[in-house]
Amino acid sequence: MPIPGTSGIEPGATPDLAALLGEAGWEPAVIEPRGAFAAGRRRVAPPGRALQFEPMKPAKRLRKKYVNEKYPTVVLKFEDGHEIPIPKGEGRAFDCYFGEKVIIMAIWDPTSRERDLIERRPADAFANDP
Repeated sequence: MPIPGTSGIEPGATPDLAALLGEAGWEPAVIEPRGAFAAGRRRVAPPGRALQFEPMKPAKRLRKKYVNEKYPTVVLKFEDGHEIPIPKGEGRAFDCYFGEKVIIMAIWDPTSRERDLIERRPADAFANDP
């Protein structure tokens, strides 16, 4: 299976897409922001053809929960950077988005900045919050 071409574009930049596609010699491409909070997607055609825009549906918001039964403290880290600490024996409900990956980390010593990776879990794999 061939790997599609990739070009990095700085956040907030407004590149000349027709020129970018022409220089790279690409056929129609999908321009897609990264992360679950992406605002939209555009399908673009190479130079000489009309651009087609296909707005992306907003990511589905999920209400999930996590119970820490094993570690002194667990931290859930989300794609937008925010974190939720959960002490042992407690649980927390939280909002996340379909397709988002949540990093679950254990903190053994609260005076240390060290964290152990437990797992990376898709948001839809957490238990539902009733």
